[in-house]
This record gives sequence, structure tokens and C-alpha cells, in this order.
Amino acid sequence: MLPFWETRILLVETNETTIRLIEKTLSESRIPHFLRWVRNQKDLEFELRFNQPDILITGRNMQGFDAMDIIREVKKANLSITTLVIAGDRNQEKDIPLALAGVYEIFPINELKYLVKEIGFLADQIRETKLQA
Repeated sequence: MLPFWETRILLVETNETTIRLIEKTLSESRIPHFLRWVRNQKDLEFELRFNQPDILITGRNMQGFDAMDIIREVKKANLSITTLVIAGDRNQEKDIPLALAGVYEIFPINELKYLVKEIGFLADQIRETKLQA
């Protein structure tokens, strides 16, 4: 039997409605997880340094910064964290640079059920990797 293990998820978002929607969606899932969220880059730097997540979820555009800023912070910290982006819509002009920068997947806000499925898949992979280490 596998030991209990939670997927550590960090949500970087400034929109309160989006934060609550993601919290609700994840709480209704069967994925064992621990969700933390931050609203600014300074708090993100702290979390990356002291509470490294397994998965990072961020909005594409937020107040004062965007997903590309988040990716730069992760790279600056020399970390490899699976990053998922939540967006209001699909937009190739904005999404292609994110994909090229290393974003794992981009989900429109109205497709959060797919976000949960992807997190479940990633959580299984992360769990296996950690158990082998």
C-alpha cells in the first residue's frame, strides 16, 4: 500500500473569484492536495524558496504581473515546477509564448474540470517519482 501523500499546489492569482472557483473545484475532487495561494511576486519568491510546490497554477494576466513573470521567477529560482495557466479564453497570440516558455498546459476558466483531470494525472506521476527517490 502506498503511503499517504499530498500534491502541493501553489496558486498565484489576484482575482478573488478565480481563487475561490479553483479552491472549490479542487476541494470537490478526490485528489489529495494541499493548496496555498499568493497574490504577488514577493510572496511567490518566498514560497519558491521555502515551500516548493509540486504544481504551480497561475493566471495568464493578473494585477501588476502575468504568467511570463511567474515563469521567470521559477527559472530564476532554478526550479523545475509543472506550471499550469488559467485564462479567460484561448488566445494563440498570448498562449504560444507561454507554451514556448515551458508552461505545461493552458486551461480556459470555463474548463476547470480538465484542470482537475490533468492535476490528477500529474499527481500520480509526481507521487511515483517521489516514492522512487
